[in-house]
Amino acid sequence: MSLRARLLVGLTLLVLAAVGSAGWLVLEVARVRLATAQQLEARQLAGQLVSLLSSGYDPTLPPESTDDDIERRDFFSEMKKREF
Repeated sequence: MSLRARLLVGLTLLVLAAVGSAGWLVLEVARVRLATAQQLEARQLAGQLVSLLSSGYDPTLPPESTDDDIERRDFFSEMKKREF
């Protein structure tokens, strides 16, 4: 094998090693960023949960009525008035 061929093989191996290690480095950076973003999101959710729980939730109060609930109530009260 000539010197040129050996040098090309060596250079090829170095390039492949560099590309491979750079890929692993990029992957590790991405993992760290993802973990940091997940921790930040968890802290924000925890803060929202604490503020919600400390806002004075009263379990004895009835749930708020929605438009569907009001329409349903009106419909059934009207049906009770009718005779069939």
